[in-house]
Amino acid sequence: MQTTINKDMAYGVPGTHGNGQPYFADPYIAGASVTMGGVAALDANGNAVPYSATASTPVGIFVNPNEHVRMVLPSDEHTLAVAAGSTVAIAKKGAWYVAVPAGDAANWVKGAKLAYDSSAYALKVDASGTVAEILGTDGGIALIRFL
Repeated sequence: MQTTINKDMAYGVPGTHGNGQPYFADPYIAGASVTMGGVAALDANGNAVPYSATASTPVGIFVNPNEHVRMVLPSDEHTLAVAAGSTVAIAKKGAWYVAVPAGDAANWVKGAKLAYDSSAYALKVDASGTVAEILGTDGGIALIRFL
C-alpha cells in the first residue's frame, strides 16, 4: 500500500538528458561498475570507468540510465549503478542532470562554471578549465550544459 505521495516531480535524475537540444553521447563497455551522472574516464583498454587516479583523463559523464534494466525483484531497491561489462553511454555535449556533490551545494548556483576536479575525481565549481555551466539546481540535483 502506498504510504507517501510526493507533491512535486523530481527536478531530474542524474544521467538523464535535460532538454530537447541536441547532444552527443558515445557508447563504451563499462570496465568497472559505474554510476550514472558520474564523471567518466577510459582505462588502458579503452573501457569506460569512473574518473580516478588510475583513469585520470576525464572524457564526459555517464548518461542514459533508462537504458539499463536491473532485475532484483521482489525488491524496491533503486540504484544508478551499472555493472561492469555493460554497454554505457558517455556524454560530452548537451544538457544533463547530475547530483550536486555533498557539502558543495552553496557553490552550485545557476551560471557557475564547472571543471573536472583531479583531487575529488568529480565536477567542481571552478572557472579555470571550464567544461560545463550550471543551468539550474533543485533538491541536490543540477542541470548542467557542456560547453
